[in-house]
Amino acid sequence: ILAANEKVDPKIPATADAIFSQIGAAVRDYDSIFAFGGLESGKPVGEAFPLFARIDKDEMFEKIEARQKANAEAETANNAKVKEELAGVAKLAEISIDDFAKVELRVAEIKACEPIKRAKKLLKLTLDDGEASGPSRPASRPGTAPKTSPVTRSSSSRT
Repeated sequence: ILAANEKVDPKIPATADAIFSQIGAAVRDYDSIFAFGGLESGKPVGEAFPLFARIDKDEMFEKIEARQKANAEAETANNAKVKEELAGVAKLAEISIDDFAKVELRVAEIKACEPIKRAKKLLKLTLDDGEASGPSRPASRPGTAPKTSPVTRSSSSRT
């Protein structure tokens, strides 16, 4: 009991003190615990009392349920707050499934990637989408004249 109590002492010192007083031990250091005669013979033990309070399971379940209810209410309030914050965010236009079916999606393999001079965040990609077609021109915004310098591509790749 003394050796086990010495291991408990750093973690729960109040309980270790109660154990030492109940067994009537004056020895408190690790080195003298294992020495013979650590407990005085004929000395009465201290008054026995519970070291840990008994937990009433019904009371504990009530506390757990109250805590879970409070957490659920807090989460509901937080969700409502987030919904209010998101209500001010502009929503994207939605399209019907028929309109989505008209969208043409293509997949291409990136053949080359080069930085463009005098541009910090712009890259020139050479793509291969599986179509063999001639040179194309860069796209321009509506209302502006297209650029005159053609972008070349190989017979099986697109730039």
